[in-house]
Amino acid sequence: MEQILDVRDVSVEVKGKEGEGIPLLRHVSLELREGETVCLVGESGSGKTLLAKTIMRLIDYEQAEQTCGEVAFRHEPLHLKTAKQMQAIRGKEIAMIFQEPMSAFDPVFTIGRQIVETIREHEDISKKEAKQKALDMLAKVKLPSPSLHFKQYPNELSGGMLQRAMIAMALSCRPALLIADEPTTALDVTVQADIMSLLKSLQNEYKMTLLMVTHDLSLAAEVSDRIVVMYAGKIVEIADAKTLARKALHPYTSGLLKASAVAQADPAYPLRTIPGSIPDPSNVPSGCAFQDRCAHATNKCRKEPQLTSVDQQHVACWHVDDAVQPLDEIAAEKNLKGNTLKSNEILYTAENVKKVFSSKRARKTKIIAVNGVSVDIYKGETFGLVGESGSGKSTLGRLLLQLEDQTEGTILYDQINLRTLKNRQLRSYRKDIQIIFQDPYASLDPRWKAKDIVGEPLASISV
Repeated sequence: MEQILDVRDVSVEVKGKEGEGIPLLRHVSLELREGETVCLVGESGSGKTLLAKTIMRLIDYEQAEQTCGEVAFRHEPLHLKTAKQMQAIRGKEIAMIFQEPMSAFDPVFTIGRQIVETIREHEDISKKEAKQKALDMLAKVKLPSPSLHFKQYPNELSGGMLQRAMIAMALSCRPALLIADEPTTALDVTVQADIMSLLKSLQNEYKMTLLMVTHDLSLAAEVSDRIVVMYAGKIVEIADAKTLARKALHPYTSGLLKASAVAQADPAYPLRTIPGSIPDPSNVPSGCAFQDRCAHATNKCRKEPQLTSVDQQHVACWHVDDAVQPLDEIAAEKNLKGNTLKSNEILYTAENVKKVFSSKRARKTKIIAVNGVSVDIYKGETFGLVGESGSGKSTLGRLLLQLEDQTEGTILYDQINLRTLKNRQLRSYRKDIQIIFQDPYASLDPRWKAKDIVGEPLASISV
């Protein structure tokens, strides 16, 4: 297969408080061939998304700078392209599916308008033709009502539906290279396989190359030709998917395999983890960056290992004989017994809760998001709420916290009817009732520092 992308010795850094360079990517080299699927895996902070943005030259608009190396697409160095030339390449030749669709879509324009705009930016067709093409793509990614969703704004779609719309926009111009940053993260398990099947089908039809960022090693092993493992801004292992699932050479990859495949809900058998965390980019240890977390570390690890070829794999480690348990055997160890309820005291009660929204574009159209739900949640309980995208899970969560008012029904917290409370009274309960939102990028103000973001709610509830 012919080479389509060549990342050669690329380093990216940001400036520290004193003006010093802090490396985020360190001498990364990677080659992609036409028609293949390559998965980038690693913990958050490994540099996967940054590498994807560097390929797209999106770091031009951030505070990061590529300090060495080059990225060549079809043998043409992208760093020599003008901003206008890169604009023509993005979306047409190289497209990207972003991890946070709510942040990627413009909230003031409809989904359809944004997809049509993308198509007409790269293709000389009429608005009517572009609209039909957009509707076809929305149908291909299995949105239930393409015509309705075409007219909706991003905030009117659930997280899973919005991610599918993002995929439709990325594929609308049939790119030669698709970079997918966690493309199935927001999708329910019943459609994840359909979306990956769609991507693979289009990949084969258009001879498209797929570079996918994922935390799901099981998914990577299933859909990819090769897996690239990143840690602290470096590539530590490259292997074909079957080989990596059978035998990982790097201790970090071994830890990822064990941590991702074992799902034991019984507290007596906790999840396998990798001790510690990825080092801060400004304080990466000299030598192997993984040495502080590695059980096999020796004095030799104080010298940085290079990516070398071992049995048709490439690994950057001084200890290449650390074979891991095969992925299939690890997955067989799953234990889904669940926890035993520790309390009979009800903390939350929802009785016949209903939530109806009115369409912003058609006032007579009513959307029933939650319909007659009744549930009890006990103190100390971990309560799982599952269902397909758009089934009302997030809406019910917002109703329980009174971030939305229910249309009908009663919600009791510790036997208190939350709907009867005034704003000041309800605020006092915020100390006990909190939420972690699905999209941190959409819920955190990018203009504020971390200390201010954390401090504001504490001040609001007088902690």
